[in-house]
Amino acid sequence: MTSHVASIQSHSPALLPAPPQAALIVDGYLDVIDMPATGLEVVIPLYEGMQRGDEIVLTWDSPTGVRQIAHQVQFVGAVELHVPRTDVLNAMHASVQLYYLVSRSDSQTKSSALVFAVGGGARSVRDDYEGAPLGKFTVLARPQLVLVSHGDWEVGLVPGVAQGGASHQAQASSPAPALISPATPSLLSVDFRRDFREVRFRINGPIASHTRAWGNIWIPLFPIKRPETPPAPSIFAAIVMYGKSGQEIGRTTVSGAGHIDADVVLVPDDVGKSISRFEIKATAGHRMAIGPMELRY
Repeated sequence: MTSHVASIQSHSPALLPAPPQAALIVDGYLDVIDMPATGLEVVIPLYEGMQRGDEIVLTWDSPTGVRQIAHQVQFVGAVELHVPRTDVLNAMHASVQLYYLVSRSDSQTKSSALVFAVGGGARSVRDDYEGAPLGKFTVLARPQLVLVSHGDWEVGLVPGVAQGGASHQAQASSPAPALISPATPSLLSVDFRRDFREVRFRINGPIASHTRAWGNIWIPLFPIKRPETPPAPSIFAAIVMYGKSGQEIGRTTVSGAGHIDADVVLVPDDVGKSISRFEIKATAGHRMAIGPMELRY
């Protein structure tokens, strides 16, 4: 059996487990898209002979720099430490070593290294609803998703619904395909053909109640009589459902009175979970437009 100990002196800890552990490192590869804002969680396993007062130093050794994170054992058991996110991102496309030292009195013991590559990042697809039939739908199949309504939602051309990068924002004022809710409480279900880690879209509206569908382009009819009092809040609830069991893992509500122009971002709180389905419940009597969906995996 190969020893993972660099040196063992008298009064030093016994054989250390090798190497440190990180759940996000799979088959020698760390995909940074999985990493939370707190950085990379690294676990120093319980080693034989661990004692209170042991000094543990976790070392992140990469071509872009070395980071050492010190910890004094207060309770005998596995130790969780975090490598800062900036250190991990600085090591993109490089090979990294993780190891730890345990010091006690005048002795020091070193574990073997966990060697891995850092890479990955956000990968996304976008559904602009281009090519979708204009008008009301019950089931609308798209390359990445399937939209289901009670026949009261529709696809129409609406200005100002773009969401995303600069190229999309530049076109925001031009009419673009959007999902339009009815002026009554309604439900739109979105089922993905694969799981996504993040979903983004824009809610825009309300579309004026005095409108006319002219070639499915929503334009106001003039003159528009402004109400003496502000309209009731236009409330939307985007409910994110995870897995086939229909387990809800997140919920966000976008609301406002008179006008809404908000980017909605759906991200599971738990690292490693993905979104396979969500619903949009329109609970107020105003037409709202749902812009293109950016789907990240």
